[in-house]
Amino acid sequence: MKRAIFKMGENCVVTSQPSGEDAFKVSITKKWMDTDGDWNLPIESVRKKSTRKKATDGTKIHITQLRTEIRKQFKPTKSNFEEELKKEVSHLFAIIIEKGFTVKINSK
Repeated sequence: MKRAIFKMGENCVVTSQPSGEDAFKVSITKKWMDTDGDWNLPIESVRKKSTRKKATDGTKIHITQLRTEIRKQFKPTKSNFEEELKKEVSHLFAIIIEKGFTVKINSK
């Protein structure tokens, strides 16, 4: 996951709410990525969302400041990237999706 984040963008926030555990957030900034030798990332506790819905449990990865070559792939003039991504994800994760694993692409 770390390598994919570094290849895609320069800032990232990973928020996780494991089932039955406290929620936390880790911010990976461009400044941190540009600093050699500092592999420590502060883990920040965040307010746990309602546990009434299982949909709140899990991990969200939000990558911003996408690299130019990645940003180009999201342009509408390229093939329908979102549809192709949905097909790939549904194929690659079919078994665990059937068991209840949820993947959201653009909040859908």
